[in-house]
Amino acid sequence: MKFKTIGISLLLVSLLALPIFAGEDLPLLEEQIPKVIKKYVAKHFPTQQILVVVKDVEFGRLNYKKVKYNVELEGDVKLEFDKGKRIRKIECDSGLPNSVISEKVMIYISKHYASSKITEWERYGIIQKLKLDNGVCLHFDRKGKFVRICK
Repeated sequence: MKFKTIGISLLLVSLLALPIFAGEDLPLLEEQIPKVIKKYVAKHFPTQQILVVVKDVEFGRLNYKKVKYNVELEGDVKLEFDKGKRIRKIECDSGLPNSVISEKVMIYISKHYASSKITEWERYGIIQKLKLDNGVCLHFDRKGKFVRICK
């Protein structure tokens, strides 16, 4: 009987703890959107309105908390900002504005893939990953130097 009570107690505790570890998606009101994100959108996407900003908070082991901001703009543009509100990922099927890509990378793209548009940019670690509308994927280092074609 004692083991049954302990088992039920553990089950209840684990069920109650599950949402904490799963994380939360918190839609932000206009006044809650970080100024840095608003400024980035205004600079690089001046004709697109912000449709929604969701603060995604994930909790893990040892109180580790991962925060990101997912932003959707008009024109099917998706942005992701990290915990420090730095841009981490941009997606737009109609092509990214040149202003979001470094000059060195743009020179490489215009020289080797002049007729292609960049549809996705992602920063992870010291690598920038770009996807073109022709399906080609390219890696550059943080300074804009070409590293390799990715798969």
